[in-house]
Amino acid sequence: MAAPPAGDPRAASKAKTFASVLSGSVESSVTLSQLPVPVIRGDTTYVKINEQLYQDQLKSFKNNLIGRLLLRKGSSPMKLHDLKTYLASLWKISSPWSLVPLGKGYFDIHFNTEEDMRRVWGGGLCTLASGLFRLSQWQPDFKPGDALHQTHSQIWVRLYGLSQDYWHPQHLMEIARGVGTPLQLDKATKEREFGYFARVLVDVDLAGNLPSSLMVERETHCFPIDVVYENMCDNCGMVGHTIDRCKLRNKESAKDDPMHYKRVVEGSKHPKPIIHQEYRVKNKPSAQQSLPTKSVSDVGITQFVDQALKEVVDNELDRIAGLVINDPMEPSANRVNDSVLNGNKFSVLHENVT
Repeated sequence: MAAPPAGDPRAASKAKTFASVLSGSVESSVTLSQLPVPVIRGDTTYVKINEQLYQDQLKSFKNNLIGRLLLRKGSSPMKLHDLKTYLASLWKISSPWSLVPLGKGYFDIHFNTEEDMRRVWGGGLCTLASGLFRLSQWQPDFKPGDALHQTHSQIWVRLYGLSQDYWHPQHLMEIARGVGTPLQLDKATKEREFGYFARVLVDVDLAGNLPSSLMVERETHCFPIDVVYENMCDNCGMVGHTIDRCKLRNKESAKDDPMHYKRVVEGSKHPKPIIHQEYRVKNKPSAQQSLPTKSVSDVGITQFVDQALKEVVDNELDRIAGLVINDPMEPSANRVNDSVLNGNKFSVLHENVT
């Protein structure tokens, strides 16, 4: 088989060897003597890396962010090129930047300038057609398999009590650093359209304690300023509402309100009021109040009883009077007067007793 001509590209590729490929690479600058010797401890092999080199490497990640793509259920996966194209149209960054996939929906985003990183980070959550792209601060020793707890949030912070001579952008960023990572200044603050307060967008850690005031120091002077977090609840610490619209606070205050509708009727959205039962000691009725009052039915019963008793008494008196009159052995029979004949039975009984 004839050899390819000298100008043929196949000849150049065939002429390359493994040693020639590595001769111009970065790896060739690392000598074997610079590499550490592995140490075996039990069943595990340990390799120690150069600490100074690692610290220098960390400096190159100061302008990085971590992004995570959250797709909606049923959405098809996005290609890396399509995702970067969409983000580039959204962020409009003039300097070059890179998007490196890390797996499990995580990406390492590297920016050339800190200004670009702060501007993109300040934009917050990115809404895509098929899901969301969430940004968070870059952190060392991050692996996609680790749970990345999202406790940070971008909040506009107001700084009260600052004189105009402290409104330099660097001074404002230095002061805002006391509550988190400052990202950008408000347009009205940068142009000094009003001086009521300075407004700075800050990335804060909601898991920590957010100060309500700061002490600003100079070489020979120190003074306090007030810090107010916009659209953040002072009661529950959540972002998105103020304390007057806090549902947790309203529920807690409603528990102390006896007129609060707490229970809900099953199958209905209308609340059911709580019925409170109280025991009260009854007052002892007075003599006047203790007298029973007769109703209409009581009067009828009383009249019926009186009529029945009258008939029984009359019948009994007739029987006794007959015995007294017809008994010849009773001396009282000779003393019967006209009242007996007239039917006065009570007078006959009276004379018999006497």
